[in-house]
Amino acid sequence: MKIVIDHIAKIEGHMGFVGHILKGNVAKAKLEVKEGARLIEGLIIGRNLEDAPLITSRICGVCPVVHNICSLKALEDALKIEVLDGVKILRKLLLAGQILQSHSLHLFFLSLPDFFKLDHDIKFVDEFKEESKKATQIRKFADKLVETIGGRAIHPTSTKIGGFGRVPDQEKLKNLLKESKKALKNAKDLAQIFADLNYPKFKRKTEFISLSSKEEYAYYDGKINASDINPLPAKKFLPKIKEIESPFDVVKRAKYKGKSYMVGALARINNNRDQLNPEASKLAEKFFGKDIDYNTFHNVFAQAIEVVHFAEEVTKLLEEYLSENFGEKEILAPDKIRAKNGYGIGVCEAPRGTLFHIYWITNSGKISGCNIITPTAQFLQNLENDLKVFLPDLKKMKEKERKRKIKMLIRAYDPCISCATH
Repeated sequence: MKIVIDHIAKIEGHMGFVGHILKGNVAKAKLEVKEGARLIEGLIIGRNLEDAPLITSRICGVCPVVHNICSLKALEDALKIEVLDGVKILRKLLLAGQILQSHSLHLFFLSLPDFFKLDHDIKFVDEFKEESKKATQIRKFADKLVETIGGRAIHPTSTKIGGFGRVPDQEKLKNLLKESKKALKNAKDLAQIFADLNYPKFKRKTEFISLSSKEEYAYYDGKINASDINPLPAKKFLPKIKEIESPFDVVKRAKYKGKSYMVGALARINNNRDQLNPEASKLAEKFFGKDIDYNTFHNVFAQAIEVVHFAEEVTKLLEEYLSENFGEKEILAPDKIRAKNGYGIGVCEAPRGTLFHIYWITNSGKISGCNIITPTAQFLQNLENDLKVFLPDLKKMKEKERKRKIKMLIRAYDPCISCATH
């Protein structure tokens, strides 16, 4: 039996799938990326170091903020610059807004129709009008949050090495704090929909990798966590990740100690559920309990939990920032950056998982080397391994239903092909 899906709709980018089942055994389960390599890493080599955050944010229109901030963190690591608390709070707010915006789009408008066997989103929105309004409100709130702090909703302009180019408007932040209560209520209402879904029964043991911290549900700072080690700083962990280039594949795959692994919402919740904010913690405890969850379809509900968590997080961070009354000295970036030979790593949690930016810079302030490891490039191999286990369960289904289930699993991972082909 040969299964061919030329185009997987409702993901970011262009990808297809080819599978072969011979005598009940899976001979092939291959995701085919149908975009060319964009060569962003090579594009920034030789440029001034200040250019990197602006250029790398163009890797993706769905998650530009996290590329921007991760790039800044890598440069600051190389330059030995420590940012102040006010800057960290604003950056965390930007990342929280990015995750809220991305998750609410993926959950409600890309993944949820799969569970109701609806191919047309317009029909889906017609049937779920109130829920669609709530999901849209969360996205609008997140966009406004990013625009207020970052300068615009896509591709931030106010973020700089060591701080910001301007201080965000206090009145706008106060209004966002008021709106955050409504965003949290909508997030909780929508999460209940995802809690009640009938998820396919699937289980394949895999490795979950994410940032972790004893202080918080890690997404801006932390060490890298895996099941067989104590959490490690990025510079000690990265040698355990091997990027693999294959002929005719524009995406570099990644393996941890020779095996595939998963990053993203399910990985974060499996590793860090004890640090979830209160309302999100209730949802996670009721759905997941205390055990590690190996059903990767549940990445969908894990994202729904994170929407609640980050709605809570935004309220908490805005209250903290406004109560501290930070001045320009605590927020604005230094006028001059003294360059020196260096090597730096930035790590953040993007909506789809752990993101690494690695740079080498020179005394003249130029970038001499760059490596970016995106979440989708890390989990594509794991997704293919899931599909190999999942396909035999589908062989007795009609072709349309079989393809629907395959797409459903692929979309549960929320792949971003633009990032993967950077």
